[in-house]
Amino acid sequence: MDENPHNTEVNNERWQGLVRASILSSNTQKMYNYINLADQKAMGVIILNSIIIPVVMGQINNPDTKLAATLSIIACVASMFTAMACIFPKRRAMRKPDGSLNLLHYSDIGRLEESEYLEMIKPLYNNPPDLAVAVIKDLHDISRNVLLPKFAWMKLSYATFFLGNLTAILIELYTLWF
Repeated sequence: MDENPHNTEVNNERWQGLVRASILSSNTQKMYNYINLADQKAMGVIILNSIIIPVVMGQINNPDTKLAATLSIIACVASMFTAMACIFPKRRAMRKPDGSLNLLHYSDIGRLEESEYLEMIKPLYNNPPDLAVAVIKDLHDISRNVLLPKFAWMKLSYATFFLGNLTAILIELYTLWF
């Protein structure tokens, strides 16, 4: 059976395109899974602090534990606020620093009128090489404008919770021993 070399080239090109599309799709899904993970962790911190605050409030009137309880409550409230900042959607100015728009990023899509967006996306959508570059740029935007701030807020929330409550525990231990 004699195979047409042109068909083999076309098939190889198609497979390469499918492989690239699959890699971009799985990478995009991974980014959204990271967003979901950060949001779930933030919700867990909020729930944990919502449980701790009422328990510690019962110790605020006790002169022996008043200072430690107050510090713990302050740490929990601060940790909750930073966790809430993690959950809020991150947006940037209308355009990227170089003045261009990311037509795949919700910040830019949401600020355009539907007709304006459709007019701008149509040439990109109909040009697969340019669309692939736009997807890659969107991955960069998601990383820079969504993931980095989310995880920075989560780190701050964890640090606030840990350091505040550690300080409260150390103060309580100090007052018990000395």
